Amino acid sequence: MPPEKSTTGPDTAIRNYPTLLRRYAKLLELIHRLASTVQMEDIYSQVIDGSMALMECEAAVLMLLDPVSGDLQVVSATNLNPATFKNQSIPKEGSLAGKVLTSGSPLLIGASSGQPKSPYFEFTAFAPIHPKSILAVPLKSKGNSVGVLEAINKSQADFEPEDFSALEALAGQAAAVMDNLRLFRQSDLIAELVHEIRTPLAALATASALLDRQDLSESQRHSVLSTFRQEIQRLNELTDDYLDLARLESGRAHLQLERFSAAALVSECVEIISPLVHAQGLLFRQDMIRDPLDVTADRAKIKQALLNLLNNAVKYNCPNGEIVLRAYHGSGKNQDSVYIEVSDTGKGISDEGLPHLFERFFRSQEGTGLARGTGLGLYISKYIIESHHGKLDVKSRVGEGSTFTICLPVIPPARNTGQLTDDSKE
Repeated sequence: MPPEKSTTGPDTAIRNYPTLLRRYAKLLELIHRLASTVQMEDIYSQVIDGSMALMECEAAVLMLLDPVSGDLQVVSATNLNPATFKNQSIPKEGSLAGKVLTSGSPLLIGASSGQPKSPYFEFTAFAPIHPKSILAVPLKSKGNSVGVLEAINKSQADFEPEDFSALEALAGQAAAVMDNLRLFRQSDLIAELVHEIRTPLAALATASALLDRQDLSESQRHSVLSTFRQEIQRLNELTDDYLDLARLESGRAHLQLERFSAAALVSECVEIISPLVHAQGLLFRQDMIRDPLDVTADRAKIKQALLNLLNNAVKYNCPNGEIVLRAYHGSGKNQDSVYIEVSDTGKGISDEGLPHLFERFFRSQEGTGLARGTGLGLYISKYIIESHHGKLDVKSRVGEGSTFTICLPVIPPARNTGQLTDDSKE
């Protein structure tokens, strides 16, 4: 709750009136800019810059609840070390942000609040800033706290009751704009899905008309039935991929973190994919080190991402081609990461296609005629890997093939801040 002020009378209100007018004019301008912003990163930057301008403070931090991992993540900050805090987890226990997120109420810790700073993470970890006071307000969506906005060290004085209402108004508008942008993206995804469904439905309609013909030979009838099966399978795959994507992006799919051997998972995926590899007449080679390659992650989701890469390596390979699977520890500054590489000797991907490869429903021209996928698999795989604070990269040359590389931290950042659930601890 805002701290009580002992000297608030008519004279004080009159003296503060011009300042309040300027502040609310600035707030209206910020709200107007936010309402016309269509990129999430731009929203984050505007919220942080707006907090600095409104509060006249030394630093500001925006944290959002990660819908996949359930952790608080720093998405934007000013005057703090970006290498330390960008996309990093903030502990819910022992942090001011965690307390505000849980209670859903704003909180001020500082000289005028009379509350101790020592229990809170921010007062010892926000280098190079040395916080003397922090005003924290929740971002709320549909009545639930989805993030926290913190203003640190007001420049000329301590935070006042008027600061609460201004920062809460900015946080509320930010949450509304982010909600609207997500809804827009969901409607865009539905439109793309409907467009994708039209092709297999058109093929099924044509096949149905052909089956009605009395002059259709037995071989032609078998060919039409084969088309039926292929298009029905395609619709099933499209539906499954869309549901996976909807669960991930809506936040309904939380990571079930556990400690497991990445090497054992790779072997399991090899057993699953081997019959398909041999059926296509492809060669398969493994290059594995003698190490369990232990990681802490959601095993089922990592398996889904890896199997998708292996399936693509089979589908988009050339006749008598080869698939190479490697797994190893990183070195140097990457020694705390595990790498899994899937290489193929397919047609490769053009320089024009590479920047779009992980976009929803994208299919490269080089793959045309070899296989038909949903165009969602790589997008989902990248989403899964990045939700573990990892990376999914690709290198490719036309005529030589492609190599997809999964990079996973051995222990995700949430592990270092005590954010794993009980069933994920060793």
